[in-house]
Amino acid sequence: LADALAKCTGLEELNLSHNAIGLSGCTQLAQALPHMSLLSHLNLASTAPRSEGISAIATGLPMCSHLEHLDLSFNGMVAEGAGDLAASLSRIAPLSTLVLSHNFLGTEGLRHLSVSLPRCVGLETLQLADNCIGPEAMGPLAAVLPECVGLRELDLSRNPLSSEGVGALAACLPRCLKLSTLLLSHTYCSNDGARLLAEQLPLCSVLARLDLCSNMLLAEGAWTLAWALPLSLEHLNLSHNEIGDVGARHFAGALPHIKALSDLDLSHTGVGDEGAAYIAEALPRCPSLRSMSLAHTVIGA
Repeated sequence: LADALAKCTGLEELNLSHNAIGLSGCTQLAQALPHMSLLSHLNLASTAPRSEGISAIATGLPMCSHLEHLDLSFNGMVAEGAGDLAASLSRIAPLSTLVLSHNFLGTEGLRHLSVSLPRCVGLETLQLADNCIGPEAMGPLAAVLPECVGLRELDLSRNPLSSEGVGALAACLPRCLKLSTLLLSHTYCSNDGARLLAEQLPLCSVLARLDLCSNMLLAEGAWTLAWALPLSLEHLNLSHNEIGDVGARHFAGALPHIKALSDLDLSHTGVGDEGAAYIAEALPRCPSLRSMSLAHTVIGA
């Protein structure tokens, strides 16, 4: 297959995801990549190469001078593979979407990537979900994110950032001038992280989507966030946080001021009859709202 692909010089998209091509297959594919100079989309998610295979693929990537979308998720990549990949990424100017979710980058792997990210001048989407990234790794990443001047979407969900990591990220957000989507579900943010995030959110004037699902937020966290949400926000997910009726009351007061909000998810938040009544009172003053979920709460219980 690799030999045949090398002859497909006009190939623009290649999807080999969810095939166990392993190290041997990646090595052969890497030798074919330089011949596919028009390739713009490459999906190698869940192909089981691990870091050695990623390192092999990395050797062929710089010759793909039109590559815009690269997906290497679910591949067991650790720091070594991330280092080799990072060295190649800086030489792919058109790259706009980089998907590295569900690997094992950790602190060291993220440091490698952080060095190269500012050189990816076309980068718009960066997906790093579920990568064992802790708070100590967020400093180097937060330092370079504002240099990714075209960045529009950042996914760090399912990483144990804690309030410290979320705080480090929050500090750089106002300088990420085009960031419109921020996904931070399952990051152990807690009320302390929500407070640090709330200090910066009013300065994020183009943020349209914020996901804070399952972050151990309570009523205090809801209160902190409610009045800090940017007016540009369209989609907000606070599901699986025990904000209860008190948290619902705070959000009900703030909702009419978020004029662009069209999608609100408060499912699994422990909201009861009292909280639902506060929200009901606010809804007529939310003309942009198109979708709202209060599923699996305790209304009527």
